[in-house]
Amino acid sequence: MKFKDLVNSSLILLDCGLETKEEVIKSLVEKLYEDGALESKEEFYKTVMEREVSSPTGLEEGLAIPHGKSTTVKYPRIAIARTKTPIAEWESVDDENEVNLVFLIAIPKAESGSTHIDVLTKLTSSFMADGFVEELQNTKTKEELLEAIYSVEGKEEEVLAAGTKEDKFIVAVTACPTGIAHTFMAAEKIKNYCKNKGYRCKVETQGSDGVKNKLSIAEINEADGIILAVDVPIQDDHRFDGANYVKIGTQAVLKSTEETIEKAVKLEKGEVVESDSGTNRTNAFLQHVMAGISYMIPVLVLAGLLLAMGNISAEIFGKDSAIYKDFFSKFGAIGFMTMKTMYAFFAGYLAYSIAGKPALVPAFIGGMMTDETYRRFCSK
Repeated sequence: MKFKDLVNSSLILLDCGLETKEEVIKSLVEKLYEDGALESKEEFYKTVMEREVSSPTGLEEGLAIPHGKSTTVKYPRIAIARTKTPIAEWESVDDENEVNLVFLIAIPKAESGSTHIDVLTKLTSSFMADGFVEELQNTKTKEELLEAIYSVEGKEEEVLAAGTKEDKFIVAVTACPTGIAHTFMAAEKIKNYCKNKGYRCKVETQGSDGVKNKLSIAEINEADGIILAVDVPIQDDHRFDGANYVKIGTQAVLKSTEETIEKAVKLEKGEVVESDSGTNRTNAFLQHVMAGISYMIPVLVLAGLLLAMGNISAEIFGKDSAIYKDFFSKFGAIGFMTMKTMYAFFAGYLAYSIAGKPALVPAFIGGMMTDETYRRFCSK
C-alpha cells in the first residue's frame, strides 16, 4: 500500500475557516465518511475524542495528528486540514504550539500489523525530520501538499544511527496505546538527537506493526544509556532487569528529548528513574483500567457466543431432545463459567499493566477467588 492509497485531494481542507479542535475533527471525520472509509462517523468521532483525552495529539510547528483505531473504519485513510487561524487551545506537547495543520489518521482495528501500518509509521516518523512540517506549511495547493507527502515514500529508515565504536551507545523502546503516532515520533526524535550528537543509537518500536528493531540482551548490556519511552506495558520487559534506565511517557520524551537522553547516560549501574510522563494520575489509572478491559473483552465475546449457541440450539431442537441434553446443553454451562472468568482476566491484566509480569498470576488467582468460579471449583 502506498500513500496514494491513503490520502487524496478530496480528503484535504486547505486554508479553511475552522476555529476549534472539535470543528476540525468533525469536518475531517465527515470527509472520511464521504470517502466511504467509515461505517459510522459518530462512532469514529467518539473514538478520536476519547483518544484526545488520554494524551495530547498536538506537537510543534503548528502540527497535530489526532488518530483513532476502530471497528467502524473500513480501510485506512488520512484526512488533512490546514486552517487560516491557528488554534491555541489544542493540547500539545509544546505548550506554545498553535495548531493549524491537522492530520487525522483512521485505522481499522482488525488490520493492525498489515502493510498500511508501515506507510503510516513512515509518515508519522517524517514529522520529526527537520524541515518537513515547514515544507507542508508552505505549500500553496492541494497538489503541492500531496507531492510533499508522497515524497516520504522513498525514504529508508535507519535502524542504527551513525556513530563510531568510541561514541556513546543509546538504546530505547517506544510504545503508545494505539501503536501508531507517538510510538514512531518518539523513536524518530530520539534517533535525530543521537545523530546530531554523534551517538550510536538503536530504537525498538512496539507498535501496531509488532516489535521492530528488537533489542538483544547484549545490546542492552552494552548501552551507555537506556530509555523506555512507553505509555503501555511492553513485551519482554524482563530484558531490562538489573539495567539502568529512564522510564518516561512518549509525549514527555518528545518534549524533553535532550534532558532524557543525557539523564540516561549519567545513571549508575542498576539505577532506575521514572520521570513524569506528562499525564495526570487519573489518566494513568484509566490507562491501566483500559488495559484490563481490553484483555477481558475476548473472554466476554467467547462466553456470549457459547451462551447464544446453547440458547439457539434449545429453540431448534427443544430442551427435552436427546441431542440438546447430551451435547448442546453443555455450551450454555461452559459459556456461563467462561463469563465468570472475566473477573480473573480483568484483575490479572490490570495488575500486569501496573506492575508487569510478576503481578499477573497472583492477581489472576485473586480474581478467580472473588467470584462463583472459585466457589464452584474449590468449595468441596
